[in-house]
Amino acid sequence: MRKWNPIPLIAAMLVLSVMFVPIVSEDSEAATGDIVLYSSTTSIDLHSGSVVTFQVMVRNNLDVTYDVMMVTDKDNSDYSVSYDTDSFILEGGDIATVNVTLTSVKYADKMSDVLIIGAECYSFGTGTVTPNTLSIDVTTYSSYNNENSFNKFFGILDNNLPSPFNAPLSTASITLALWIITGTVISMIAAVIVYKFIFRRDKTDSSKEMKKLYEMRKFIFGIIFLYGLANSMKVFGTNVEIVGWFTELSEFIFVIFAGIIVWKIVTVEIDAMGKRLGEDGRFDPSIIPLFKMIAEVIVVLITMSVALAVYGVDLVAIVTGLGLLTTGLSLGAKNIINQFLSGIILLAERPFVKGDKIKSEVDRSTTLVVEKVGYMTSRFTNWSNEEMIVIPNNTIMSKTMTNVTRDNILYRVYDYYCISYESDIAKAKEIMLEEALNNPDVIVDQMLASPQIDFDNVDRNCINLRLSFVVNDHENYGSIAGVVRYRIFTRFSEEGIDIPYDQYTINLVRTKRVEDDKVQTA
Repeated sequence: MRKWNPIPLIAAMLVLSVMFVPIVSEDSEAATGDIVLYSSTTSIDLHSGSVVTFQVMVRNNLDVTYDVMMVTDKDNSDYSVSYDTDSFILEGGDIATVNVTLTSVKYADKMSDVLIIGAECYSFGTGTVTPNTLSIDVTTYSSYNNENSFNKFFGILDNNLPSPFNAPLSTASITLALWIITGTVISMIAAVIVYKFIFRRDKTDSSKEMKKLYEMRKFIFGIIFLYGLANSMKVFGTNVEIVGWFTELSEFIFVIFAGIIVWKIVTVEIDAMGKRLGEDGRFDPSIIPLFKMIAEVIVVLITMSVALAVYGVDLVAIVTGLGLLTTGLSLGAKNIINQFLSGIILLAERPFVKGDKIKSEVDRSTTLVVEKVGYMTSRFTNWSNEEMIVIPNNTIMSKTMTNVTRDNILYRVYDYYCISYESDIAKAKEIMLEEALNNPDVIVDQMLASPQIDFDNVDRNCINLRLSFVVNDHENYGSIAGVVRYRIFTRFSEEGIDIPYDQYTINLVRTKRVEDDKVQTA
């Protein structure tokens, strides 16, 4: 049997004892005194414009109920102190937790301070008791502080030049000049990149391209120059509040300039896209301004939202508000939005354009001529009697539309002829084919299928022959087919091809009533 070794157990107990020593000592220390204040936080780093919250516990070690009021003592004016509750009732043996919030001012300086938190406790039975105080080391920071940038090139490199070029004003001036040179070079490089990869695809006049190129370069240079000016102000040692105000203004202008650059790139891309899609004639160029308007609205909304966020406006609240507004509009104007989006699709895909003849799934016997495709509705005329018909675009998108003249104006005609069983079928087919081929408006090109005769059907009265041919103009296919029919009918009459028609035999039956009527009349 293996002998039990107590050494590991003793070692584990010693480790646990060491781990609990700080907790026990802290609790014992906190327990000393009638009313004590304690917190796990001893130091706080507070950046400009930020908020930090920590907890302070107040323990009542007596059996007396106290009215407690929190008090604060600090020397730094760059931050403020607030409690979630300034005064409260603390019964005997209870512990109260108070949330302490430190709020830094927008343009705080970098400095250290000692925050002293105390409390005043009063009881009707025992009077006033003053517990211990807590000391919290608070260090405020600022992103606009120039302590680490003062009198350094770009705020980074030490100025080792001889006097008077090592003065802060000289360092700041040289830094700004270097930023101007940097901005010029970067803007030129960016302009070349934009030209090669974006404007180069826009086959427009070179002067227009150069103008766009120059405008793009100005905004890029403006962004770099403003950033360099703010950096030079830190190098010079300008007041933190002035640096902060100018930096925020610069960031606001940055966003505006960036939005303008994005807008110019988007417009060029839309023009290039419209030109590429329009090469095959299937894209309506009139939709380009609409796309630009939609893109402009989107870019403006995003730019203004980001710009306002620079000054502390809640970007989430703006996006949420826009989302709720969009949802409300979409629910309230669902049909209108559906019509509008359908119009955009029709204009972009162009299944039919002005002058095309289409047939609807609802009534294929009616041919409509396209007059105009709009954003909300499309207008057609009735091919037979010139009636104006307006159809909502969402209705058009929900139905099958046949474009009769999409690719060309040619049209195939089918004519049926019924001849008697006694007629010469071969002769009839020859006449039909000759008259179709002799018409100048009938296409005889073998690639488009020349006129042909098909033995269609037989019934109890006649033999059915079908003549099919292609005319060169859908607009006049009815009159062309009429001429062909007339010539065939004339030739049938001349050549003895009989076209049967229904014949009826009527038998008159003499009845007794008729005889009686004759006798009475006589």
